[in-house]
Amino acid sequence: HGAVPEHTVDATLVACHITLALQSIVSRNITPFEPAVVTVGSIQAGHAPNIINDKVLMKLTVRTLNEQVRETVLQRIHDIAVAQAESFNATATLTHVNGSPVLKNDPAANQMVREVATSLFGAAQVGEVKPFMGSEDFAFMLEHNPNGCYFTIGAGDEADRCMVHNPGYDFNDEILLKGAALWCGLTEHYLR
Repeated sequence: HGAVPEHTVDATLVACHITLALQSIVSRNITPFEPAVVTVGSIQAGHAPNIINDKVLMKLTVRTLNEQVRETVLQRIHDIAVAQAESFNATATLTHVNGSPVLKNDPAANQMVREVATSLFGAAQVGEVKPFMGSEDFAFMLEHNPNGCYFTIGAGDEADRCMVHNPGYDFNDEILLKGAALWCGLTEHYLR
């Protein structure tokens, strides 16, 4: 009960300390030259204001562009969660679910896409994008066959357009013909 916190372990307090400690991973365990993100996206505890919760479910997202950095971050999450829990006479159980690998394009495949797209649409329509911390299922495919390349077709970079996974996103239907032409061009190039 909330009136006698000295008689129990407050799992919500433990989760708060874990959340704060996790924020040190990127700034203290990862070089500033390697991007990494640790996000605590969900903390689920009780519903009553006068009850001290004995369990909390935390859900995190980890994003990196380097597999070694990813492994370091995951290990530090484990170490911090266990140590913080122990400091409150609690325990932490960690489950790694649906960890997408780092997406790495094959340089030769990347060059092929660039050449075909440039021949179809002109150099002004083909560009490089900065690395993005989102995850992508295509990374699993590249793990099994690394001779591939993830690319986008430019569904709109106007200031008033929202990114995907945003409720305001509106797909640019006009890009479908260019996308189909690019896939046809890539197929022709590959079959030569």
